[in-house]
Amino acid sequence: MNQSFNVKDDNQLDDEGSMDDIESISIAIDTMESFTIKTFSLMSIDTDRSDENSIISVVYESLSTRILCAVDTLNKCGGESGYVAIKMLTDQFPGIESISRLENEYIISKHLSDCKYVRKVLNFIKNEGQYALYLEWAPGVTLKEWIRSSLKRMRSVDTCNHDCEYKDSIALKCFDIEKNLCLAKNVVAAFSEMHECGVVHNNITADNILVDVAQSNGNLSLKIIDLGRASLLTGHCGEVEKIQGDICSIGSIFFELFTGMCPYD
Repeated sequence: MNQSFNVKDDNQLDDEGSMDDIESISIAIDTMESFTIKTFSLMSIDTDRSDENSIISVVYESLSTRILCAVDTLNKCGGESGYVAIKMLTDQFPGIESISRLENEYIISKHLSDCKYVRKVLNFIKNEGQYALYLEWAPGVTLKEWIRSSLKRMRSVDTCNHDCEYKDSIALKCFDIEKNLCLAKNVVAAFSEMHECGVVHNNITADNILVDVAQSNGNLSLKIIDLGRASLLTGHCGEVEKIQGDICSIGSIFFELFTGMCPYD
């Protein structure tokens, strides 16, 4: 099986797809059906160890969406990493709302093509009731997973048989306040850039932010994902409330980042 996929020109968004487009979706569907879907984490894909036997891997599954990581070693999809994220609708007969969100994510992502905090969109394919969004693969874990991992390290300290002062010092090291502050700063920068580009996200959660740590220098980087509910700012009345909604959601994320608890739980 060829490890790369041929897709349409990015600027095309129509009802017709080439045979390569149809084949690429069929490959994804055939591969998905061979999986036993349980719970998948964005950490489950080790892109450094992919081979010809794992051309497509499921990394996320919900009632309405599947996200795959596909090998594209020749970067024929237009990406740069050798891997592509394919977002597909799981329903055989998806509703208009689900289709509109996927199309909207393509449009908004194209609009934000110069935003460094948004992964590059490569293509949108719709043919014979099948819909797929191709995006540059973004490594890392969700901010939600990042927070859970930090909490696990801190809770492991509580089980140690040491005095309180010693455990407090270890817990502070596990919490890593400087790294969390850096994350918070990047979150603000990411959504500030998005707003400056005329877009409100409308669905900011810790699950919709990817965090990656560079192995070479330990630097943090963020990617904002799930733009299906995002909207363009047009200057009409009511848009201030949308921006305020984004800001309130960022505040909720900060609460979760520094306390480990969702304010709405």
